[in-house]
Amino acid sequence: MRKLFAFILVICLIVLFCSCNFNTNQSNTSSSSTESSSSGTVTTDLSTGTAKPDTSTTDSVTDTNDPRTSTTESGTSPSEPAEINKEYMLSVIENIYKAAEGSVYKGYYLSDLKDEMIKQGAISEKSSARYFGTSLEYVFAVYSESNQEAVAYSMCLLRAKDGANIEQIKMAIQDNANPNKWECVTAEKVVVESNGKYVILIMADTAEADSLKAAFLSLNLG
Repeated sequence: MRKLFAFILVICLIVLFCSCNFNTNQSNTSSSSTESSSSGTVTTDLSTGTAKPDTSTTDSVTDTNDPRTSTTESGTSPSEPAEINKEYMLSVIENIYKAAEGSVYKGYYLSDLKDEMIKQGAISEKSSARYFGTSLEYVFAVYSESNQEAVAYSMCLLRAKDGANIEQIKMAIQDNANPNKWECVTAEKVVVESNGKYVILIMADTAEADSLKAAFLSLNLG
């Protein structure tokens, strides 16, 4: 009788041991699946044994901060550098010529006659009255004029200082610009316009002045 009781006890212990081992394996499998899901890789469905792709919203492909997908407003002029200089200002002049439909001086500027027909350079504040008709303060200014003494053509561009009164600058130029500064010739039209912090003075024949004015206003100068 004692042997039978001992035998039954051994059988019960064996069954109990196997049951505990099976539950431990099941628990480890479930933990492994949970860790895989939280790591952002794949999630395993224990009921089917199939792997599902991660649907985390942190996928780097759809990151809205990716510089490759960012958009920048395009303009028809180069971005303003931290320091305004002659090279940049003349690049704005170049963009005015390129955008000027029907401009005679656009034709000269884009041809081999550029150096023969057009002269360009910087305007110091000391010589501002010679070009704008009045002394002015500004960050930088340039001119683009006819290289022929008997041709009334001048385009002068200035970049006003931050916080400057643009309308006051325009009025001062409008009141003092001299369309008779050439020998024996007079400019048909005087145009004074602004685009952001930039002010332009154009003295030329009517068609040329209107063409250059429209081109200047079309630029994205801020």
